[in-house]
Amino acid sequence: QENLKTEAPTQAGCAVLTCYDAAGLVRSQGIDMELQGALTENWQVGAGYTYARTHYLKDFDPAKENQRFDTDTPEHLFKFSTVYRLQGALEKMRVGGNVYWQSRLYNDIALTDASYRLEQGSYAVADLMAGYQVNKHLDLQLNANNIFDRTYYTAIGASSVWGSTDVYGNPRSYALTAKYSF
Repeated sequence: QENLKTEAPTQAGCAVLTCYDAAGLVRSQGIDMELQGALTENWQVGAGYTYARTHYLKDFDPAKENQRFDTDTPEHLFKFSTVYRLQGALEKMRVGGNVYWQSRLYNDIALTDASYRLEQGSYAVADLMAGYQVNKHLDLQLNANNIFDRTYYTAIGASSVWGSTDVYGNPRSYALTAKYSF
């Protein structure tokens, strides 16, 4: 990305909190792949992986050059999901689950009196589901999300104006849904 918004080297005469200039240059590189399919007639599986690296090529602050940009975005993401439809007397039932993993996030915060790093280490979240096809019109499904009740941040940061901008991920939760088709 050319003309990236970068903090101006001097804030003299700035009427707002921070002044920016369009002078930065950032390069993003990565890969995103996903594979889905049926291992058997009753068993579906999906997996995906994303790698994204963004780094400064140019900035007013030469120390940022070749450093990571947007450190509150994970470099690595992995997801896996599966659903299995039972057979025989239980053929109306299905069970499944998924796992989501991501690499660490961090933000280096420089305030007037101190500098510090906010960090969320890599984490994984697992979900389970069970469904039952009552008849050709009605389908019931129970989802259990974040089954290990993992506490994690989906976003981290801080602002001298707004304070902490950390966002917690969803705690363990359950959802029962009914789908009726006409």
